[in-house]
Formats: sequence, structure tokens, C-alpha cells
Amino acid sequence: MIKRLSLTFATIVCGAIWLSAADCVDAKGKEDWVTLDNCQLLPNKANDGDSFHIRANETEYLVRLYFVDAPETANLGPARLIEQAEYFGVSVPQVIEIGRDAKKFVDAKLSEPFTVITRLAEGLGRSKIQRVYGLVRTKDGDLGEQLITNGLARIHGVHPAMPDGSSGEDEIQKLA
Repeated sequence: MIKRLSLTFATIVCGAIWLSAADCVDAKGKEDWVTLDNCQLLPNKANDGDSFHIRANETEYLVRLYFVDAPETANLGPARLIEQAEYFGVSVPQVIEIGRDAKKFVDAKLSEPFTVITRLAEGLGRSKIQRVYGLVRTKDGDLGEQLITNGLARIHGVHPAMPDGSSGEDEIQKLA
């Protein structure tokens, strides 16, 4: 019994050390913020209010905004649309219309060069192009803030510490 407990304890300790080392490698590669200047919005039918294709330094990215969730622009699945409609206090067809308005808003805001600040953290999704989370700065300021201010998105999603060192919770309070 004691040998089994010792083996279990040793396995847990080794696993913790391995995870700690893996986290250090991941943090080193993912925690450093990268600034992509002079970005251009690329036309793509999959673009919407919080996720869109861009070109930066001759590389195409699919950027997913940190902190915000704009409604879907098409009926991609009832559960997500119902959740979004409930948040905005509207029907599903109306929330799809808000999503289309968010897409038009983003298209207009990103019609001029803009900056993406990213950790190149995997943004998940079904695209074949690298999808990364990012903050977008336009000539008018933070795109996520602009979407929230105009009622075109909700505070939702991934909340990292900010490039200036402030917490994700501080940014949520600012958005609220």
C-alpha cells in the first residue's frame, strides 16, 4: 500500500513538473505581444463583427477579437443565436441583423490601415488560415470598445492581461 502511494505521489510530482515546464515554454512563446502595423482588411464571406481576415507583412491572418462577441451574421446554429438574442433582448432574426450591422461597422472602421496587437495565441475555429486572438486599434481607438459602445457586441470571450500590464478584469470593467 505504501509503495502504491509513493508511486502515485511520484507520478503526480513528475506530472506537475512536466506541466510547469510545458507552461513555461508556452508562456515564452505566447505571452509576448506582437504588434502588426499597417494591416489591411481582406474581403472574405466569413468576415463578421468579431472575426475577420487581414493581411499584415505579406501574411494573411484570421483575427478574432479579444473581449467581445458580435452576433453571428447567418443562422449557423440555433444555440449560439438564441444565446445572443437573449443577451440583446431581441428575436433571432433581429440578432442576425445586429450581426450584419456589426460586420458593416467593422468593414467601415477597417477600410483604412489599422494595427493588430496579438500574442499569436490560437483563436480556434474551422479556418485553414491561422486564426489568432487580437486587439485592433483603428484611427478612432479600440475596435472592441467601439463595437460595445455602439451596441453591436457584448463583453464575452477570452480576457488576457493587456499589453500594458493591466489585467483582463480591468479591461472588462472599462468595457462595461
